Amino acid sequence: ELIEHGYGRLDRIIERRAGLTDEQRAPNEQPLIVVAPSWGPNCLFESCGDDVIEALLATGAAVIARPHPMTRKHTPAAIDRLAERFAGDPSFSLEENVASQDSLQRADLMVSDWSGAALEFAFGTERPVLFIDVPRKVNNPGYEELGIEPFEATVREQIGKVVGPDSPEQIGAAVAELVGDRDRWIGSIRSAREANIYNVGRSGAVAADVIAEKADRYLQR
Repeated sequence: ELIEHGYGRLDRIIERRAGLTDEQRAPNEQPLIVVAPSWGPNCLFESCGDDVIEALLATGAAVIARPHPMTRKHTPAAIDRLAERFAGDPSFSLEENVASQDSLQRADLMVSDWSGAALEFAFGTERPVLFIDVPRKVNNPGYEELGIEPFEATVREQIGKVVGPDSPEQIGAAVAELVGDRDRWIGSIRSAREANIYNVGRSGAVAADVIAEKADRYLQR
């Protein structure tokens, strides 16, 4: 049985966002970009992280690299290489505690690839995402037989922009557009969220009601 539920983690991000002051939600004087990709051989940090971060720093933004825990587990050299290369840049920092929401709430922009973190960021903070178009991370090689385009692919243009990994000039231009005209994306992000996610902000209550109703029926039997 499928229940029209929602996404509790997203609700927590939205709730945390609502508790911030106007000053805390305001754009940063120096734009802050969080780079939060997925993990695997074709993903951002494992394949082109150095060049992407260099292009982001060249825009004058502060950059926080937020690798997936599985990157540390499987390819730690990719993280260590970034830390060593950009250690002397005061605008660069490395954050491996992905349980914290602080950097997500403060960021003006996220840069990602095929990570679900991009959806949480966009739908939770209503700020756009710059997608680096590395090869798709495909866990089901036969997915095309279903005739269904994955949501992660169809939603990208609604919540941000997509650029190639080998186009540093496009990365810089996209950052300027997304950060400079952030308010324009709010409506598009909200529309995509409402069209695709059930019970935004109240999924826990909906699930609790369903469980309680089923428990009552079971006890009555």
